[in-house]
Amino acid sequence: MFPFFYFVPADFSMLEEFAAFTSIVELFRFRGACIGTERDTVCIHWSSEEMQSVIKDFATLGTSELRQQYVIGKDSRDWTVDGARADVRTHNALSKFIRQIFYRPFDRRFTITQKSSRVLGTPSALVKI
Repeated sequence: MFPFFYFVPADFSMLEEFAAFTSIVELFRFRGACIGTERDTVCIHWSSEEMQSVIKDFATLGTSELRQQYVIGKDSRDWTVDGARADVRTHNALSKFIRQIFYRPFDRRFTITQKSSRVLGTPSALVKI
């Protein structure tokens, strides 16, 4: 058993019973980092149609128009408006990568799930255990 460092009084009377439960690592076959959207106003939407509209806008509108319409601030290390625009223009079929995801627990939304997409900041990296 590893040490616990609590900064408040703790009740350990049920610790042995708690430790007997199946661990999360044993429970789930896959684990890894989730997607990092960088810009939720661009990457997360309530419907597939809304996500489709974003793809269309990134294919047709200019950088300043996109920044204004989607309230996009400064570019980050992993995400740029021009990178996302280039990706949408290069991959004509990005629409087929629109998927429903759990944005938060019990909160289903739509995003693009293509691994090479620069529309997302960081794609998912699930690993089978």
